[in-house]
Amino acid sequence: MSKNKMYYTIPVALSPAIFASIAVLLDLLRVDPESALIRLMRLVDKGLFYERWGREIASKTGDEDVVDEDVDYLKNLSTLYLDLHNLFNDVYEECGQAWCRTLVEQLSKTVDTIHSNLYTIRYALNQVRWVAKRRDKISRHLPHHIDTKKGIISYSNVADCVLAIGSLVSGDTNRECIWVLEKLKPAEEYTFAELVNDVTACHHTLMDYIRMHLDPELTEVYSGVYAKHARPELVELCKAWRSSANVLYKGGDGIYAGEDYLSTYCVAWGNRAEIRVGSSPGHATHVELTDDRVVVRYYDTDEVVHLGLAKIAERFGFAPTKHKPREYTEFRMPLKHADRFFSYVLPSATSMDLRISCPECYWGRTFRSAHEYHKVYNELLDKYGVLIAEVEMYADALRRFGLLRD
Repeated sequence: MSKNKMYYTIPVALSPAIFASIAVLLDLLRVDPESALIRLMRLVDKGLFYERWGREIASKTGDEDVVDEDVDYLKNLSTLYLDLHNLFNDVYEECGQAWCRTLVEQLSKTVDTIHSNLYTIRYALNQVRWVAKRRDKISRHLPHHIDTKKGIISYSNVADCVLAIGSLVSGDTNRECIWVLEKLKPAEEYTFAELVNDVTACHHTLMDYIRMHLDPELTEVYSGVYAKHARPELVELCKAWRSSANVLYKGGDGIYAGEDYLSTYCVAWGNRAEIRVGSSPGHATHVELTDDRVVVRYYDTDEVVHLGLAKIAERFGFAPTKHKPREYTEFRMPLKHADRFFSYVLPSATSMDLRISCPECYWGRTFRSAHEYHKVYNELLDKYGVLIAEVEMYADALRRFGLLRD
């Protein structure tokens, strides 16, 4: 198997016709329970069924032909995303927290745009299929263009739609999902199976994300911390972060912008968690607990925040293990030391960009007078510069707010 082509496989092979038939039955038997969140989970379950269908298509090798039912997979997937978009209006009404409404608004936009891109791909491939049938052959390779009575069906147009889907999903989930197309050279062919592989991988990533964040069985175990079958140690780390964040927000008089704080939450599931640390899409932290080690990956498009977080982490004894500019910074640590990271380091990320751009707007709140603030901050600014001034002000705030005593 090629290193760059990560095909899905399933243990039980079902024919495309059977997949299509079951999809129709799912539509006929659909029951709408009272709760929009329960209906959402039913659609996610349906989406996971479609994922298996996609994996079966993507596993095709050699010169196997593309059959009608294969292309119909994209039709069913497109309809699913339209149903998700329509349902998110009801889910929004059920959300009791600001972070939930913000999340649902973003997801609604995402699934609507994915639906549009899937429709475009399906239309283009239908033209390819129509021309191929006229020539008595359906190829598994996507041509660069095909002349039809309706114009030119461009390979690049299809590829752009696949890349757009990948960008939308990774923007919301911080997880890459395009495994083949981005690695192809311009002269290389992009097969239908490879297209389905990329689309299905992104579809799986988004369904997993929706289930993890909006499952009605999630329990609020602490203010802003939600869990389902999560390891207790992971839940405690989320609580440590949230406890410090509550103190630093200080009812709106602390170092966070209100919009950022109200968007923060933690969802823990099994041995992984996601901590939303700001209001911007993709402004999140992924946490994974393996045995007695914790891996933390912080995502942000603002490079100065990555630099500031790294400096604060070093101040408390944690060094970044990996960094991709304007994308993520990764930290690895023993579980026994992780509480210190979640209590002191991670809370600094929220609103850091705002504090750096307007320090008086936030740090000024934490002093008894504007004169005292200016004296302290200006001395730090003159001696260290903006970034280190932020680090020192943050460490000082931890002490003055009673979070840090050592």
